[in-house]
Amino acid sequence: MVLLCHPIYSQNININDASPYLSSDQVTDFILNTRKLFTEKSIAPDNKATIIKLDTSYFLFPDGYNYVFKWDNNAWNNLYKGKFHGSNFNSYKFIHEGIIYSYGGIGFLRFNPEVTFFDRGKGEWEIIRWNGDKPWIEGKSQDLSFISGNSLVVYFNFQLVLKNQPVYEELNDVYQFNLDDHLWTKAGKLRSDFQINTRYSVQSNDYLALISDEGNTTLISKKDLRYKSDILLPSIFPKRNAVPSLQPPITQQVRTNTIYFYQDTIFYSKLDLDSVYLATPMRARSIIQSPFFLTTKFWITAIVLLGGLLAWLFFNRRPSKPSEQHEPTELERTFPLLFNYIDQVIDLDTLDQCLHLDDSISTNSRRNKRSQIIRDLNNHPDFPIQINRERNPLDRRIYGYLIEHKHKS
Repeated sequence: MVLLCHPIYSQNININDASPYLSSDQVTDFILNTRKLFTEKSIAPDNKATIIKLDTSYFLFPDGYNYVFKWDNNAWNNLYKGKFHGSNFNSYKFIHEGIIYSYGGIGFLRFNPEVTFFDRGKGEWEIIRWNGDKPWIEGKSQDLSFISGNSLVVYFNFQLVLKNQPVYEELNDVYQFNLDDHLWTKAGKLRSDFQINTRYSVQSNDYLALISDEGNTTLISKKDLRYKSDILLPSIFPKRNAVPSLQPPITQQVRTNTIYFYQDTIFYSKLDLDSVYLATPMRARSIIQSPFFLTTKFWITAIVLLGGLLAWLFFNRRPSKPSEQHEPTELERTFPLLFNYIDQVIDLDTLDQCLHLDDSISTNSRRNKRSQIIRDLNNHPDFPIQINRERNPLDRRIYGYLIEHKHKS
């Protein structure tokens, strides 16, 4: 009854392909056969799946399960021989030096901290022995996972400590696992201005893209762990549906750094992340603040404080005129969030949050109020910020909003 009441086509699939690539018809065949397999194995039809090419073979991994299926004779054939089929969702499957790996995930509110590999001879997942500073997380899985060179990079935003009542604890920790010597190291903290709260996560061979509904994108280069943000892209995903079961299924076929998108079984767009990254003129910044950076920052802060103390002692010997302190105007107190985005281009959702326009207001009313507020703020002589609408240089159909100081003559 569950299968009959649930759309059978609501599945999302990621295909990490390699040359020679699958044709459009072959991708469609994989999608249809994966749906058929999930029905046969009583796996929920909206369950995510990852397909990875190794040498000339394709392997399928349903999210949350220990199954490993290999494409053979136009069908998915199970290679996993273990009895425990798993409950470990959001694990990261990848291939390194010809070996199939899995990391992380969560099941029964417990994080799986192990890096495992699939022993094709035994048909079992085996735990890798490790050394170093391994992450131990409670109540959730990793927020980011990708491969950089010979290292697995993972990020944890927070954890839920499971006591009498789950306790939320912020973490902001980046870890690396060397796949050659099996050493865990804590790389440091994620930059404070780096945002991961986006709608979609898209990975290619060399890049990780975090994309909002409006196309506002942060793009990470896996090679050097640097990123560029506030990139406005055309919307490559359908708009979010209020009814989750009606959300159209998406299949991503990764061809090196170009991603081909299929809605249901129909190809509808592609995105070259390498071209986007290179064409974006902004300076790339490191995603992490290493322990050395933090130590250097500490010494710089100490020197500045010492200099400030000496200056205070010097000027305190003679009377000085009291400095006037700027008192925030009523408009500045009403729209304080705008000051967090000065000299940045933000998307429509972020602007509405700054202007206190929420989803409870109809679209037309929200549009009219937004226009009126922008006009009033830009024309008010005592409000120091102006808001200008700008076209996205990559797609003229998309607009962003530049927040900047007013230029007084």
